[in-house]
Amino acid sequence: MTNPALVASKQISQLVWQVFDLVSDISEIAEPTGVVNEDRITYEIQLRNALEREFRLISATLEHFGLRDQLAELRVGFEKLTDKIIAYEYDGESGYWFSTTQTFLNDYLDVIRLFLPVNDSNTQMAALEILENMLRSTAVLMSKHDLVPKNETEVNRFMETFIKAAFPKALYNPSVPSVLKSYHPEFGIPELQVLIEYKFAEDEVELKAAVDGVLTDTRGYSGDAQWRFFFAVFYLTDAFSTETRVRAHFEQCGVPDSWRIIVLNGAGGRKKKNIPPVAAEVPTTTVTPIVA
Repeated sequence: MTNPALVASKQISQLVWQVFDLVSDISEIAEPTGVVNEDRITYEIQLRNALEREFRLISATLEHFGLRDQLAELRVGFEKLTDKIIAYEYDGESGYWFSTTQTFLNDYLDVIRLFLPVNDSNTQMAALEILENMLRSTAVLMSKHDLVPKNETEVNRFMETFIKAAFPKALYNPSVPSVLKSYHPEFGIPELQVLIEYKFAEDEVELKAAVDGVLTDTRGYSGDAQWRFFFAVFYLTDAFSTETRVRAHFEQCGVPDSWRIIVLNGAGGRKKKNIPPVAAEVPTTTVTPIVA
């Protein structure tokens, strides 16, 4: 029988992701005084609906678990936010805008997660599905925010904000120790027991090096029981390979099914060094004086 709290949890996670995306859309629309922007109005209506639906789902879940005190606090706090439910603020550290109402609701999401079964396969698979959809949206999100990455770090930093919005306990560059060395994937989400690797490649040579690097990591991660699921996301700045081809290579190398391979094509490229042109050497002519 399906657990209603698990169903609600999946829907809430999707709404958190939607809220973050809508706030990003709204913050990008400049609205001069006295000018009405129809897109902004539409986004604000969608944002209000998403937050109100999230509130109802959280309320129902708290009631399901018999958490009446937390439910009462939630209702009082949400009532105070009614007039400014779609307000958002800028986070200078991350460089992105966040819904103040979502920040308030996150405290109650943390409470709910404490009561959900940690090892429930349905919960985990649903969350992994949401995460995979998010990772597959990397190139689209960067394009939407007019960001053209020059390297892997820029992709990681950009996606960190989105991943932590949906999974607040996500870790950036967690340490995975082994006998001889420690590995440092881009992200780790402990509650899902998942690690995420991002790789950036501009051509076939860089892609091969990136694939070889991930193959090495697959062996390093295998000894840590804390992590059971893995994503390798390859961000290609041109369409010089396909996901089918890369996945086939991993399968041929015996990589287990716990690894999910994602290949994306997006804008980007490392900044080329400006090398000044070498001045052409002007041949010198030796003039022999004429002796009369």
